[in-house]
Amino acid sequence: MTVGRLTLLGSGPSVAGGGGGSGITQSTGLIVYYTFDNADTTTSQANDTNPNGFGPYHSTFTGTVLASVTGRILQGREFGSSKYGITSSTFQAPQTALSVCVWINPLIINATEAIAAQAGGGGVAWEFFQNSDGTLFNRIRNGSNWIGRSTTTAITTSSWQHIAMTWSGGTTAASTKIYKNAVQIDTTDGNNGSFTAINSASLELCICNEGGAFLLDSALDDFRLYNRELSGADISAIYTAGSSGNP
Repeated sequence: MTVGRLTLLGSGPSVAGGGGGSGITQSTGLIVYYTFDNADTTTSQANDTNPNGFGPYHSTFTGTVLASVTGRILQGREFGSSKYGITSSTFQAPQTALSVCVWINPLIINATEAIAAQAGGGGVAWEFFQNSDGTLFNRIRNGSNWIGRSTTTAITTSSWQHIAMTWSGGTTAASTKIYKNAVQIDTTDGNNGSFTAINSASLELCICNEGGAFLLDSALDDFRLYNRELSGADISAIYTAGSSGNP
């Protein structure tokens, strides 16, 4: 019931770009897109199906692999406490705005664990975490300086929930947001130091971990990374799209 680490195979632009008309709900600015469906994923590789010319950032599974689980949209993949996703190749995080969204079905909630992050030897650019009580927080980082928001609303085990974090490109905590099931739920600002710009280093994309730590036990479906701030309407469209949200 675990999935091994993801190894990035593609390379390409990391910040600019976008487009529409792909058949994917809210495709503009989509950098990385893992449907985790059987049509796009084998026991050894998850194909990046973003339509905008980034990469494609195909990812290879290593370690013990579960072929598939029943996802929120068709199939998903299940990550475990000893297996996680992390890219061996690196790319720059979006520098002027970003969004991350994913369907999540936690197996266990009992520790502070990473849902996703862009991190590596060059530090951390962004991170999206679950606390031990299921509440969420995000951070946009550059060294020890960061901004972010947190929630009092929690995610729960044994059910699919859609979560998202966004950043508008600003330098205050208010420029970030957190959503659950298309409803904005962030309540508290957080910051450390003097944040002026997101980390510009070339970093790994981490799934259910951050740099091999904070490992998350969860099933995931329909993971997306954007180089723009999704609006509430954008997130609602993804949340309500159902199977029509896939290509």
